[in-house]
Amino acid sequence: MPELTLLDANPARRYAKGHVPGAVLVDPAAVGEVLPDDRSTALVFYCRDRSCGAAPAAARRAMALGYDNVHVMRDGIDGWERSGGPVSTD
Repeated sequence: MPELTLLDANPARRYAKGHVPGAVLVDPAAVGEVLPDDRSTALVFYCRDRSCGAAPAAARRAMALGYDNVHVMRDGIDGWERSGGPVSTD
């Protein structure tokens, strides 16, 4: 089973305010700099909410780089927090 990498495409100030535990901050324009070498790794991108386009843009860039197990958490960190998901500020 492939590993899972969580990628937060929010601005750094939003990431610092709270993010999904274990998520890596990613600049959607430079997504290739933080992706794992194993292209079968499951990638889950998120940003603020459904109106935010940063996570879908980063996901498209990852797919263009040859990653095929790419997903977007559409409700983003706002939906995660509403559902009671844990939030980290590390």
